[in-house]
Amino acid sequence: MRKGGGPVLMARQLGITSQAVCQWKRVPLSRIQDVSRLTKTPVSTLLKLATRKHPTQRSAL
Repeated sequence: MRKGGGPVLMARQLGITSQAVCQWKRVPLSRIQDVSRLTKTPVSTLLKLATRKHPTQRSAL
């Protein structure tokens, strides 16, 4: 988030509220391209982070 200037600036540039950005645990897939452009982070890196299992998630058995 820091690369994007923080949640307020990121939200402003995305046209959404800063509260919405603050609720993200991960970048939503629908925002990957925009966040990549704003942060200059490769899409592939953001996709890996967005689709990585969270340590508290359990796999379905």
